[in-house]
Amino acid sequence: MSAEALCRRCRDGVAAARAAAAAGNALDLAGLDAEVARMCDALAGIPREERAAAVAALRQLLDELDLLTAALAGQQARSREGDGRGAGESGKAR
Repeated sequence: MSAEALCRRCRDGVAAARAAAAAGNALDLAGLDAEVARMCDALAGIPREERAAAVAALRQLLDELDLLTAALAGQQARSREGDGRGAGESGKAR
């Protein structure tokens, strides 16, 4: 599998996790670390003519990671609201 295809595969996995987070569901990121390791190994030996496409795929992956971060922050905020803890409250007993 090409480095670009591996980048897209990682992006798709992160996108699925983002959709789960946005829906308030638990995330399954099992195996993502192995996929990222495969991607990094492939990128280390990428031919010059494939670099531009790989850079574009990496940028898309980074964008998707940013969106996942935002979705997780939203999920965490909703969870706090559901627990009756507002912003600035730690939920610890006093």
